[in-house]
Amino acid sequence: MDESDLNFLVDGSRSRIFDPKNIASFHDDMEYNPLSVNDQMRLMNPRKHTLMNNLLLALKDSDKSRVDEILNQKEAVHFKSSGLPLKVAIENGNYQMAKDLMYQGFILSPTLMFDAVKANSDELASNIIKFSFYPEDIIDLMFWFLVKKNKIQLAKELYQNEDSLKVICSYEDIENPEAMNRICNNEKFLESAIDCSLKIGCDEAACMVIQTDFQYINTQRVQKAIDTGCTNFLKILWSGDAEGDPDNIANKKLMSPIWDHCTNLSRISENEEAELRNMFKASVLLSNYLEEKKYHLARKILEWPSMHSSPKILRIITTQENEELAIDYLDNCTINLTSEYFSTALASNKYNICLAMLRRIKSRLDIKSKVAQKKLISLLESSETCLLSIEILTRINIRIWNFDLTRELCIKLNSLIKKKMEIIYVSSPLVFCVLVCETMKKLGDSSSQYRGRCFSTLELYISLACSIQEAITEETCLKFYMSQKDTRDRTVFEIIAKNQFFELLENDDIGIMVTKLWIGSENYYGLTRASSIATTVFAPYGSEESLQFQKGMDLTKPYVFQLARWKDACSSRFLASGISILFLIIIYQVLLYTLIADNSLAKIKYDKFEGRIFRIIELMIFGIACEQLVILIFTLKTRGRYTFNWWKFNDWCISILIVFIAAEIPTTLYEKGIIYESTAKLDSGILHSIMIFLLCTKYISIIMTSDAFGPFLSMTLLIFKEIFTFFVIFICFGMCSSACFTLLFRDIGDKSLYSKLDYSARTLFMATIGPFDISVFDTHPIFGPILLAIFLLIGHVLMLNLLVGIVTNVFNIFQTRIASEHRSVIIRNYFKNIWSDDYGMLIFVPTPFTAISLLFSPFVLIPKNPKIWNSIITNILYLVYAIPYFCAFICVSLISLPFAYILGFLIYGKTGSEVPEKKGVQIFQLPSEPNEIQATVLKFSILKSFAWTVIGIPWLFYAFFVDCYRFWIAAYMTTEIEEDNYMSIVDNYFVVNLQKALLAVKGDLVTPEELFNCFDFFNKLEKQDNQDLNSEYLEFFRQLGNPRMDYKIQINKIKALFPAKTGDVYDQNYISRVRYYSSAWLNKGVTIFQRKIGTMQQLRKMKLESSENTKPFDIEIEKVEAQVDYLRTKSAEILEKMKELSRI
Repeated sequence: MDESDLNFLVDGSRSRIFDPKNIASFHDDMEYNPLSVNDQMRLMNPRKHTLMNNLLLALKDSDKSRVDEILNQKEAVHFKSSGLPLKVAIENGNYQMAKDLMYQGFILSPTLMFDAVKANSDELASNIIKFSFYPEDIIDLMFWFLVKKNKIQLAKELYQNEDSLKVICSYEDIENPEAMNRICNNEKFLESAIDCSLKIGCDEAACMVIQTDFQYINTQRVQKAIDTGCTNFLKILWSGDAEGDPDNIANKKLMSPIWDHCTNLSRISENEEAELRNMFKASVLLSNYLEEKKYHLARKILEWPSMHSSPKILRIITTQENEELAIDYLDNCTINLTSEYFSTALASNKYNICLAMLRRIKSRLDIKSKVAQKKLISLLESSETCLLSIEILTRINIRIWNFDLTRELCIKLNSLIKKKMEIIYVSSPLVFCVLVCETMKKLGDSSSQYRGRCFSTLELYISLACSIQEAITEETCLKFYMSQKDTRDRTVFEIIAKNQFFELLENDDIGIMVTKLWIGSENYYGLTRASSIATTVFAPYGSEESLQFQKGMDLTKPYVFQLARWKDACSSRFLASGISILFLIIIYQVLLYTLIADNSLAKIKYDKFEGRIFRIIELMIFGIACEQLVILIFTLKTRGRYTFNWWKFNDWCISILIVFIAAEIPTTLYEKGIIYESTAKLDSGILHSIMIFLLCTKYISIIMTSDAFGPFLSMTLLIFKEIFTFFVIFICFGMCSSACFTLLFRDIGDKSLYSKLDYSARTLFMATIGPFDISVFDTHPIFGPILLAIFLLIGHVLMLNLLVGIVTNVFNIFQTRIASEHRSVIIRNYFKNIWSDDYGMLIFVPTPFTAISLLFSPFVLIPKNPKIWNSIITNILYLVYAIPYFCAFICVSLISLPFAYILGFLIYGKTGSEVPEKKGVQIFQLPSEPNEIQATVLKFSILKSFAWTVIGIPWLFYAFFVDCYRFWIAAYMTTEIEEDNYMSIVDNYFVVNLQKALLAVKGDLVTPEELFNCFDFFNKLEKQDNQDLNSEYLEFFRQLGNPRMDYKIQINKIKALFPAKTGDVYDQNYISRVRYYSSAWLNKGVTIFQRKIGTMQQLRKMKLESSENTKPFDIEIEKVEAQVDYLRTKSAEILEKMKELSRI
């Protein structure tokens, strides 16, 4: 387009095409939409959003017919208040289209020139000046702005284009910095500039004025800035910082000349200073913008410094209407949230805000009000709020729970479980079920009155969860539901393991998942497959792998020695810890044998062999102490809480006990004459015995995760827990009997039997498990044997046989759940030691190398982004595993080398020329295909076989060195884990279009095909039409259908299940929830559960009736038979009438 075609824009008299209504300012003409591009697009409904996108694309492509087609649609009238179409048209040089749009009523943004300069788009700015796409009343501001931004060339163009500027200065003055500085700092010029910039809402220009001279601040201008949304201007006033870039203001100043200026205004008016200082308070601005529903401006206020640490701002944001804005604020909030804030949000029915708060509150909730607790129970009625309700109920401190509400709570939960239409629309059904079970277990254990009712409800929800697990046949989908987290960042796996809901771990698919989590999701090859020489030896003769030595190590395969595997598999790291502790136990045993042989148990001789061994033991136990420290740090950093248990107590005891042993306290006491030498030796022996016991206990805690020893050890621990009560009773009975025997028979002949309490306890215990002698009762020949017989009858015959029966019964009961118990042990250990890209190096190596991890821990604890340092340190620490693997790799290769050389005569000799393959004897001679390719094989070459004697050894050694080089390449190589292809069509783009379809579709109950057609419409509008994926899209929409409603989709339920988010940006968890949701599977699970419960209840009812009286049951059968006969008669009559009607 040449300039002659653009005469419609500017004529010789400088008249413009602009109508005043087309040159809108934000304050004077509210038709113009001042929102940013993203905000405008976000607030449009799906169809308008898509049409606007298409209009902008058509303008970029200069497709006038497409532009006219879009503008003819009725929704296009809403685009006129936006400055986007005109901006895109001008930016792309479509001046004719820009003219047409303006004549059709499209409004030009008054800040278009300033936006172009800010974006460094000189071409756009030049075009705006050249064709006068700006109103006349901002010419002076534009000129001042261009000069201040050092856009001299653009300022010259504007000067030449506007005669009014020639009154201000000459053309030569533009290039004179002193002249321009004098003109730009002119009082009237600055006053005009700030008024104009605030009028059109040009925040950047207004900031530049007050940074030049803040004396122009007054109440009217601040109010103007508030009205036009100049938040950076207000930010400067609030912070008192007028020197730097407003976007980079980090702190609020303690003193500022800006505030002094505001104080000086009070001399003129007593109220003006107080009013002015109050106007630009962050809390006042935020409240005003929220009240006026200017959420885009409120969001900018929340980005100011210290906003996320202000309790006042928190109270404002959590009581306003826009919950999404509040949730975004809470995600970055640094305030320690308490139950008070939570109760306020709950009272205001801000349920999504409550859920966001729960993710930040790690402690228990103190909701004491009975009314609030009743309200939580009422929230269990709906699928939209039941998960939030149970999350809160689980967190309520049991000491402040009103137990008289327990019955109502159980009734609500039992009522909800019968509502299939509610259960299938819970966002995290398995999380909900296990949290209900956890709550019922907690209440049942704390209330004897409602214990039965609580545990009955617990059994119902465990059965429901089991039914859902059974219904979900897709492994990846089941894994997703089992990996969903509650607000305390606990997965379903963790909640089940913590509360010992073993029934939920009996599913075979769950067992496979747990195994994969523990050993890693990838199948890794061993060292024999890594070595090309060993592969050649073990490969079948004549196979392609038999020639692997020619190619070297295959780097495309995953191997056990790779770093990625040690990060992924917790089992590998536990194996290394087990080997380390086993080595510690062995050398400790060697130390004890040495000390006993030298008779130096009480005093270790450090200058001998035993002293060197003890130093090694001290180093390794120091590593155990460091291990507990790094675990403490790792847990607090990744999980936010540290749980102290028996195994950690055991480790700390080991660390403390070694100090007592090294200090030789018994020997010191002996040397000071406090104890005897024999006592010192005994005490030293006791300390060493306790240490051996504690070390073996730690080793047991590690091997409990193994498949070989874990189930048996879990069974043993379960049995000990169950028979603990028996041992307490048995010990009490034994002590009571010992006291009686001591009092009655202390004067008999043999004083070593009953003269003291401990003697009596020993004698009676031996009598229960071995022979006894009644002749010792010489002074009481009748009473003594009778009393002993009574004791043996109770202690031996009754109680010990009862013990055998208890153990047998417990074994039979737990034998069915031993696999689940073992899986729970694995789950607990896995989630405690799961790899972290930020802090994984802390738990990467076993003792004693944990001391190195602790030493380098500041490198990952201090930086804000610790990933880089964590990766570097992990690569260094990996040498602890890689070097032993490399040594084993060398041994495997060297051992295989002579065998490979011998086999090489056959293998290499087989690489001769190709000959046709001989076919075997065929019973039926089939005709060959016309284009059939003749199969060939390699002929054995004697010459090559003979040549192998010379080249074989050098070749194999070359392969060996190549493998050694590739070993280190493979060791640090990242392996690509195979991605899940289930519903892989679901991504952020898919979810965006799904939300558009949900908003646009008409009716609350639609078929999958109808929703798909609406979704496909938006796909085509976005030029993303893909016919190959239509079948997959349709399959997804069918999964949203409810089987109880002929697979129709309840739109309102799906909207509540997957709410739309601002900005069309959805996180991975949201996308996964959409991806794996299946109404059919959940409906099937609830159906299975209801059948189980119905069958159980019917059986109980029949059993009760038959046990009381058989007649009522017989009467019921007779009634049913009578009704069946009646229905048969009626159906026969109806058939006869239909036949008569058909004849007529």
